[in-house]
Amino acid sequence: MHNQNANSSLRMDGNFPGGNILVERVQSGTLPYHSAHDLPYGQGWNQPVNCQQGMTFARWAGSVAGVRLSTSFELPYATAGEREVNAATARAFGADLARAIAAYLRSL
Repeated sequence: MHNQNANSSLRMDGNFPGGNILVERVQSGTLPYHSAHDLPYGQGWNQPVNCQQGMTFARWAGSVAGVRLSTSFELPYATAGEREVNAATARAFGADLARAIAAYLRSL
């Protein structure tokens, strides 16, 4: 899994500080998430050259007026941490992500 937060527009950077740590803390689904496995923008294959055919979702969403946070997560299609990725486990990860966002918003 990798986090494309750095791939969003510059005004987005830092608007969800510690977001990946919050996901680790609140996760209860079967797909493990560890921020140590994130592939930051600019490293490995996660390079600007791979976005030449158009904008990433995070960059597009970040360009919409009034949007203050834009990011994306990519999950492996087969397994994540040796656990099967399927519709149910992906939904559970989405619920974990929603809990992390809610915890962040409550902390503001």
